[in-house]
Amino acid sequence: METPVDHILDNLRDAVIMLDDAGRVAYLNRAAAEVFGRPAAELVGRPLREIFPQCPGNHLCDELHRAVSDRRSGHFEGYCATLDRWLEADVHPSPNHLLIITRDVTAVRKCERDSEDRLRMALSCGLAAVWECDLATLVVRCSSELDVVHGMPPGSLDGKHADLMFSLIHPEDQDAVSLSFKEALQQRGTFSHEFRVIWPDGSVRFLFCRARILCGSAGSPGSMLGVSVDVTGQKYTAGQLERKLQQMHMLSGLAETVNRAQDPAEIYLAALKGLTNAVGSDRAAVLVFDADGVMRFKAWAGLSDEYRAAATGHSPWRRGERGALPIKIPDVFEDPALATLYPALRNEGIRSVAFIPLLGHGGVIGKFMLYFDRPHQFREEELQLAQTIAAQVAFAVERSAAEVALQSSEERFRATFFQAAVGITQAQLSGRLQLVNDRFCEILGYSREELLDLTFLDLTHPDDREACAHYIHQLVVGEIASCTTEKRYLHKSGATVWARVNVSLVRDQNQAAQYFIGVVEDITQWIQASRALMESEQRLTLAVNAARLGVWDFDLREKVMTVSPPYGELLGSPGTYADCLALVHPDDRERVLTLARECVAGKQGLDAEYRMLLPDGTLLWLSSNAAVQYDDAGNPARVVGVSLDITARKQAEAALRESEELFRNLADTAPVMMWMSGPDKRLNFFNKTWLTFRGRTVEQELGDGWVEGIHPDDVASVFASYSSAFDARRNFDIECRLRRADGEYRWLLCSGVPRFAPSGVFAGYIGSDVDITDLKRTQAEAIERQKLESLRVLTNGIAHDFNNLLGSVVSVAELAELEMLAGASPQEQIERIKFLAVRASEIVRELMIFSGQDQADLTSLDLSSLAEEMLELLKVSISKHAVLKTDLPRNLPPMRGNAAQIRQVLMNLIINASEALGESDGMIRIAVSRAAPSRSLPGGAFLRLEVSDTGCGISEESQARIFDPFFSTKFAGRGLGLAVVQGIVRAHAGAIQLSSAPGNGARFEIFFPCAPAGVEPHHAPAIADANREARPVDAILLFVDDEESLRESVSKLLSRRGFSVLSAGDGCAAVDLLQRHPEKIDLLLLDMTLPGTPSREIIAEAQRVRPSIKIILTSAYSREMVAHSLDSPAVRGFIRKPFQLADLVLLLRDTIAAV
Repeated sequence: METPVDHILDNLRDAVIMLDDAGRVAYLNRAAAEVFGRPAAELVGRPLREIFPQCPGNHLCDELHRAVSDRRSGHFEGYCATLDRWLEADVHPSPNHLLIITRDVTAVRKCERDSEDRLRMALSCGLAAVWECDLATLVVRCSSELDVVHGMPPGSLDGKHADLMFSLIHPEDQDAVSLSFKEALQQRGTFSHEFRVIWPDGSVRFLFCRARILCGSAGSPGSMLGVSVDVTGQKYTAGQLERKLQQMHMLSGLAETVNRAQDPAEIYLAALKGLTNAVGSDRAAVLVFDADGVMRFKAWAGLSDEYRAAATGHSPWRRGERGALPIKIPDVFEDPALATLYPALRNEGIRSVAFIPLLGHGGVIGKFMLYFDRPHQFREEELQLAQTIAAQVAFAVERSAAEVALQSSEERFRATFFQAAVGITQAQLSGRLQLVNDRFCEILGYSREELLDLTFLDLTHPDDREACAHYIHQLVVGEIASCTTEKRYLHKSGATVWARVNVSLVRDQNQAAQYFIGVVEDITQWIQASRALMESEQRLTLAVNAARLGVWDFDLREKVMTVSPPYGELLGSPGTYADCLALVHPDDRERVLTLARECVAGKQGLDAEYRMLLPDGTLLWLSSNAAVQYDDAGNPARVVGVSLDITARKQAEAALRESEELFRNLADTAPVMMWMSGPDKRLNFFNKTWLTFRGRTVEQELGDGWVEGIHPDDVASVFASYSSAFDARRNFDIECRLRRADGEYRWLLCSGVPRFAPSGVFAGYIGSDVDITDLKRTQAEAIERQKLESLRVLTNGIAHDFNNLLGSVVSVAELAELEMLAGASPQEQIERIKFLAVRASEIVRELMIFSGQDQADLTSLDLSSLAEEMLELLKVSISKHAVLKTDLPRNLPPMRGNAAQIRQVLMNLIINASEALGESDGMIRIAVSRAAPSRSLPGGAFLRLEVSDTGCGISEESQARIFDPFFSTKFAGRGLGLAVVQGIVRAHAGAIQLSSAPGNGARFEIFFPCAPAGVEPHHAPAIADANREARPVDAILLFVDDEESLRESVSKLLSRRGFSVLSAGDGCAAVDLLQRHPEKIDLLLLDMTLPGTPSREIIAEAQRVRPSIKIILTSAYSREMVAHSLDSPAVRGFIRKPFQLADLVLLLRDTIAAV
């Protein structure tokens, strides 16, 4: 029995489907059965997938089935190809059921497409001429009545320019109409005018037109909406004219109100008010068909709820019925068609009604109802007026619906266009792009602004432009409507982009070409994948043939075996499965049969290595892999497999085993300790010699067990060196101590080299360890002997030079003594003694430079300028047999160095080159240039100084000792020149190289680092005389030095130069004098190396007792070596021992004079 709920559901226009827990149809209403085109009884109990099959790639079907499967709610919309409909679907899950409600929205979609046609239909429904003129384009849209009142054929004025309608106005009235139109436009008010028109047959008709300017959202005039009425018949009837004027006023106001309405409800209320005012009915109503096909009240005046409930759904016309005409009923109780409504009409007090159809593009969409409380004879004028209002309302309702649909359609279009997963373009007929979406920009790497300055040919690959232009020509001339092709684009980066392109040419209603629409799908990856697949298949075929890989197929039903050519060539083309089995070696046959049966039974795939014995006695090894293919019933149908000839591999494995055995025998009998590691750095092999040395088993040593024997002090360095070499895959040599079996740590030289598999894959390291304990002891003893020998040579050299100097001093002093006894001046001898003392100090300084103990201030120098300066000074010292050749460019970067020391380097090398020539003619070359990059030099830019000669050359034995101190091949040489040169070069972070051979001259190359970029060279001034004219000095000086003779002589000499001098022999005495004379001592000359109180404490005490005191430090060491004591603000200078009195006096006077 049908329940009220069933009745309601069956009368719904929406399709309702209810699924049980198993996903089967438990209920569906009549609309659902109509959707699927089958009776409901046939569909109940069936799964949803049977009656609504899933369509691959269909969004609606996919999402709907997924929501049903997941039992989740959702709303979906899309086109269903199996039903050829656009559907909306809502899924609502409940604890025991799943409810699906589906709506057919095909008509809505069609409405969106046909909104333009419906608009024209709505305009043609009125009996009075309704028209609208777009003020921007002056295009007129109108109902068909406008053609009638102008005497024109149907469709003559709709969609045409306003000039056509203006040309039909009587020439005598055109100026007045134009003036009235302009005033209405300027004032944005109402256009109201009566004028004459000339029909095509020459007759003159009177028209009255009333229109209003409609403004857009920005307030500017957008269009003019008006109504035109033929008033020729009423021209001479004042009463009728007045009524027409009132009606026109009402219709114009109604048209304006309707046009401004934002939704249909406002339109209905405005129409209801217009009806009651224009017709004078007692009551009125507007009813419209809803989506379910029921006509319902939308607006009413004077009607009770009870009447509206009784009259809802009543209509004399079907929805969409065409050609409907007004129905007038003067007395409702005399019309049997209204019998069912008699009670409601009687209770409401209604006696007369009129049905006015609302006609839209698709036919009847609703109706106007006019109610009178008394019987009423309807005049034609009333009905025409009602129809006119109905036409306006129908037009406005459908226009509103069309605008909503159009806006929705445009929004969907823009969303689809700009968010589409494929590129979409719009281009002018010239090819220039007008509109592109984000995906097209992404495909080609351009911004939207960049693309709009280009044509599609600009973006096309040069090789495809001719074909592209040909397709475009075919589209333009109409040979094809659209084309789909694969072509290449050029990415902004220059890369090639493959695309599948569909191009259509859009034409207007006159078939004139407008613009191109292109859909671009990036298929670069697909093209690349296709090519890669093709190449892979070709490589696979080549590999199978090249590797002689046999492919075979055994049909289990027919017992037929098919083999590939390589397999047939390998085994001699066996005809059947039995033939193949007969070739299997007897010792392997049963095992192969067992594996084959298990493969067919589905237990596992076939993977076996076995031997084949050919008829000619040849023994082959095969490796076979196979899998079973099953039929639709799940039964084994065939076995497909491949077989590879691995005879060579088996032979290689046998040879490898033999080789490994031989290696182990050799390793175990070798007198050195050997080991191997894997790619994981862990050791996996030790020979017998190693194990004997360690006294441990191989299991104890494997992995990292051997590390236990490394001396604790060596573990970190061994692991660091081993890991570094391992990671770089390079050879290494490590010296470390390893504990022997008796507990003694022995020194080992561990050497390792990386090893690689035949395929080139890194396999680990192989190494050997040699006990070098005894060798190291021997080397240590040899080094000790060498040190003693070097010390002996150095001592002898120093003793030789200093004894010569001291002998000279003693002899010259005795000569001075004799001169004094004879009454002569010993001035010459004194000067000679001073010269000898200076030479002794130079020897000491050269020794300190060689040992790296003497450093100097470094400045930016022009090496070429220094070389020229020294050549100028040494010209008199260079052999007359020498020819000087120089290459000293001035555009080189400066070097970082000390000018005095660089001069000494130049002097030593040039003098040596000159002496190497002897009495023979030769050449000396001095050159400066940029140094080429070399592995022997550290990073950065270097200058190269070359001093070469064509003299006697240097033997290999002498070259080995050429830079040793006190080594010299010259009889009169001290042997410190080149030793000092080497020390200076090292102090400058440079390098020195010698190349020579006996009889072929010698070439010294010295490399100095360049100064930082942007530093200008400092041109050091030449050495100047430091002596100045003596001046009286008003200051007390405290001289502190532990060398008594130096202290006394300097004190006396300073006293003669005008200084008041106090002296102290140690730090304690100096502090005592400072404390006793705190206000008298102005200057402190302090030796840095004193016994007793340290010099730092003396400086601190001097500053404490006399804050203004000025201090000068002196030492036999260089300034750099005592720089730590120069950071006090009281320290004003430094002078190195031995010093000249003139230099000391000059420094003291300058210090006293300084602020």
